[in-house]
Amino acid sequence: MEISVARDPKERYSSAESFKNDLENYLSLKPIAADKTNVFGKVWLYTRRNTALVSLTFIVLIISVGSAIINQLQINETLREKAKLEQSNKFLRSIFKANDPNRTDGEKITAIDLLNASKDQIKNIENIEVKAYAQAQLGMLYAELGLWNESGPLFMDAVDNFQNSKQTNIPDLSNAYNNLAGYFRNVSEYQKADSTVDLAIRLLETNRNSYPIALGVSYKDKGYLQFLKGQYDEGEQTGRKAIELLTTCVDEGITPNQEYTQIAIIELSNAYNYLSSNLRELSKYNEALEAAKTAMTLAEPYKKLDHSAYYTASNNLALAFNRLGEYEKQIDILKAKINEELNYYAPDNPRILSAMANLGSAYYQFGNYEKSDSLTLIAYNTYLEKFGPTNQHTVSTLYNLGNSKYEQGKHDEALGYFEKVLTADIETLGKNHPYVASDYISLGNVQMTKKNYAEAKTYYQQALDIYLNNFGDMHQKTSFAHSKLGYLYAELGDKGRAISHFQKAVNIVKEVLGTEHRYYVQYSAELDSLTKTFKEPS
Repeated sequence: MEISVARDPKERYSSAESFKNDLENYLSLKPIAADKTNVFGKVWLYTRRNTALVSLTFIVLIISVGSAIINQLQINETLREKAKLEQSNKFLRSIFKANDPNRTDGEKITAIDLLNASKDQIKNIENIEVKAYAQAQLGMLYAELGLWNESGPLFMDAVDNFQNSKQTNIPDLSNAYNNLAGYFRNVSEYQKADSTVDLAIRLLETNRNSYPIALGVSYKDKGYLQFLKGQYDEGEQTGRKAIELLTTCVDEGITPNQEYTQIAIIELSNAYNYLSSNLRELSKYNEALEAAKTAMTLAEPYKKLDHSAYYTASNNLALAFNRLGEYEKQIDILKAKINEELNYYAPDNPRILSAMANLGSAYYQFGNYEKSDSLTLIAYNTYLEKFGPTNQHTVSTLYNLGNSKYEQGKHDEALGYFEKVLTADIETLGKNHPYVASDYISLGNVQMTKKNYAEAKTYYQQALDIYLNNFGDMHQKTSFAHSKLGYLYAELGDKGRAISHFQKAVNIVKEVLGTEHRYYVQYSAELDSLTKTFKEPS
């Protein structure tokens, strides 16, 4: 239009026909003779005319550029992994060089020597991510050997380095959290362990589709911590959540996509193990037994790959038989477990010591105090030396030793042991933990035998209050505290209160354990005896 009315006639259309042709070309998006559009305008016009072609070209361009970027990222990742591998190899060479017999005057090098040398060499690693990885791996080796105090600083440093590395991925950091939580758990710092494993869970839950096995493992570890903290209902729920997730992984053939995680079926076995522990403390003994059997069945085909899952299952199976009063089965399982595990671990490894302590407890039930005390003392002294007086492994063996001394009539010795146990448990677990209630029961038993009835009553009532607070009315441990108060009041001649407590104990055991259980038979006999001789006051 501007051309048709231009001031200079030379700039106008030469004829009406040329104006008409330009107008038709414009409307059909074709080039026009009067076109003075800049390059951007021409591009826009070409795009309008060739929409399909331009769209296809644009898509190809995006794919090409994207592929180039991805290829470059892959190249960068490959170079990064190559650099890490070179640093890792340099680290390994330095370890074996440091332990070359020609450089150590031919002295025999033990596994611990090798680990200690490795720890010294880690400081020379330049790449922070490689350093963190080496610290995590070395810490896991120390922990496997039961050297928990040595593993802790390595796990802490690994977490710090992974957090400070700009290239750390989710599996590395979550595994570092789980390792550190395991260290805190082993040294009985349960609150720190709980908060640390929560860090791993939060990290993995935001990526649950990418790392489902790792998330299941963190749920499993959380459930075990809840067991140790006496939160058995919560532990059961968390354990079942882990089992559901890991079962899906097994059914769908999902394989680990991080180096630290075992195959799903082994982790599923471990999840059943920890579920068994929580069920056992909830007096669901038959369910606990079945969970332990399931764990063994899952782990047995992979025994050579990971024997720890299988032997943990056998230990849980033995403990389930203990609660069911089948002590001979417990002893047979533990003997076999110790003999086989000695092929893998040193005699002072916590796995061996734990089995020895449990075996001692089983012999105690049979009245074989010589064997019981011998095994328990070995475990106790080793734990005490390695981990100190408040570690739960140390405390639990001391508690077993106190029970044995009590049954042997050595009441003052037993009292001293139980008082130490109570102090340690309150310091480590808090005043409301079920283990503290068990300590009160044991102290009450000693005072009852010494005819210090007022002290015994106080201890038994404290135990009952803790059990009621943790488990409610219908729990085997609650029934046990009621029975203790029943015996106390019967001894004091207060048969009305004695009958009341025994009636509650009988009702609970009938509901929870059934009428065939020895506690039901025992409490019912006491109740019948009291009822026959009881006369209502006139």
